[in-house]
Amino acid sequence: MKVQYFGDVNDYRKFALLRLLSNVGGFKIGVCWMLTESDGSTHGARRGYLRQPEMWRAYDPVLFDALIKTPPEPTMGDLGRVEAEALIAGATFINEFIPDSRPGRDSFHRRCIAAFADRNLMFLDPDNGLEVKLLKGRKGSSKYAFLDELADHYNAARSILVYQNYPQHVSREAHVTAAGARLRAQLPDASIWLFETPHVVFVLAARPDHIRHVETVIAALQQRQWLPNFFTKVRVAPFSG
Repeated sequence: MKVQYFGDVNDYRKFALLRLLSNVGGFKIGVCWMLTESDGSTHGARRGYLRQPEMWRAYDPVLFDALIKTPPEPTMGDLGRVEAEALIAGATFINEFIPDSRPGRDSFHRRCIAAFADRNLMFLDPDNGLEVKLLKGRKGSSKYAFLDELADHYNAARSILVYQNYPQHVSREAHVTAAGARLRAQLPDASIWLFETPHVVFVLAARPDHIRHVETVIAALQQRQWLPNFFTKVRVAPFSG
């Protein structure tokens, strides 16, 4: 996650989903921002929705009113308001920048495992999403969530939610299906849910004992009429339809 994009429409959807998982699903959430340094760009800062409250505020008024305070150039202090204002009730946070180096990344991962010992849902917010053909320690590896790290959290009795960008030059349908399949291969007893939006997808690997909680969240999402405009689609494996 790059703080320069804080408060954009992807954040609105992301925080709204986490709030639903906490407030309705009853999950105790651990949030790992996976921070990376600013690249100096303003491309992709989608905050126009904040100037359209008549269209957007009703999805989550409390959250919208908090995010509308976001300045044009957000800082770590703005991100800190998520924690300070308890926008994700009861959540535990790690607000560290992710190193590319292998020793640094391994050390960071160990701190995450320890910090979230009492959590039953882990949210990871990498710049890009699930690992590609990169190895830990290579330049740019900080932008990805690694499957073996997700497995460690899952084996510590946590369901996993991961932010995933849509890449260029690959069909979105093929991409989201592949992302779900890769996570399913790593966590074979998990139920894989895809929360799709126009710009990104949130991939949820739910433990068998958490499925009922996720279904309660899905029912609330539908009742609040978040489909198909706030989230375009929600699917569970095998992702048909």
